[in-house]
This record gives sequence, C-alpha cells and structure tokens, in this order.
Amino acid sequence: MSQPPPIEAARFAAMPLDTQLERLGEALAADRDPHALLEVCASVRDHAPLAWLCARLLERGWPAADERAWFAAFLIAQPETAVDKVIKAMLAASQERPEARALLAEALVEALRSIPLERLSSLCLIDRALKHNASEARDAHLDALTARCLDAASRGALSEVTLAWLAQLPTAAIVALREAAAEAGAAAELEETLRRLAREATAVLG
Repeated sequence: MSQPPPIEAARFAAMPLDTQLERLGEALAADRDPHALLEVCASVRDHAPLAWLCARLLERGWPAADERAWFAAFLIAQPETAVDKVIKAMLAASQERPEARALLAEALVEALRSIPLERLSSLCLIDRALKHNASEARDAHLDALTARCLDAASRGALSEVTLAWLAQLPTAAIVALREAAAEAGAAAELEETLRRLAREATAVLG
C-alpha cells in the first residue's frame, strides 16, 4: 500500500474541513509523525482540524510519558480559543476510556507546571478542565506545587517561585506561604511578589 504524500501547510489551509480531516486520517493510518501533523494543524486559522487530530491521537495512546512535555509546551503555545477546543475534543474522546482520560490529565498537569503567567486565560481553562474531570490529578498537582513553594519560602528563595505557580495556589496555601516567608525573613519580598502577580494578571486579562 502506497504512503500518502506529506501534508503541506499551504495546501492544507486551502482545503475544506472534510478534506483536511480525511488527509489527517490517512496520515494517522500511515503512522506519520504526530509533531509534524500538529504543527500543520496549528498553522491554519480554523482550530477544528487541530482539535480533531488531538482527540484521535489521544485515542491512539498519545501523548505517552516521553511525549508529554512536548505536547504540554505545544498546547500552551496555542491561542486560548484553540486550547479550549482541543481540551473539549480530548475530553469527549476520553469520555468512556479511563486510560485515555488519565493520559490527558497527566498532559494537562504537565502544562500547568510550565505555563507562564502570560497564558493566564489558558491556565484557567486547563485548571477548570482538571477540576471537573480529573480532580484527583489536580489535587495532587496542587499539593506538590504548594510543597515546592513552601520549601522555597522557608529557605528565603522566593525567586524560585514563578508568578504562574502563585496564581494556581489556593487561599490556604497562600496563608501558609506567608507564614513560611515570615519565619525566613522574606515576608516583604513575598508581599511585593503577590502585588506584582496582581498587577501582571490584571494586565494579561485586560
């Protein structure tokens, strides 16, 4: 059986959606590189092909552990509207598939570990998806993140704590963080960091 030709971004963008999905299906059947297919889909204005592809890849057991960081970085680099469509499509695809749902949860948690504050809207989308569909994974992530921030605060090493991490912490964790920072003589630094978080979050959200 002959291999389908490589998908060229310019030609792909000019195709109707049905043809785009057909070409993607052929590429998947031929075990084409998911990275290249995702990049092509991300290059077109309509997010439907990207959402469809991510859902089909998840059904095939991708991203596995060795691809998780790449996919997380790819996802958070996309526009908020694309992130929303991709997450919804992947949730739908994993509705009756516990293994796929676990893969998705792990990928979304990985995204939360590395997402910058500049992607705050996407951060909120990812966090909400985990809260409603994988609450145990979200809780474990927040527990680990809280512990990491508390460790930094207790050493007076608040520079290790990113604004995006602080944005994810629940109120109780912020209270504990203030106590740890005070004991380490870093209370003023923490308060200035929290003020900076408020300013930058407001600027990002407009």
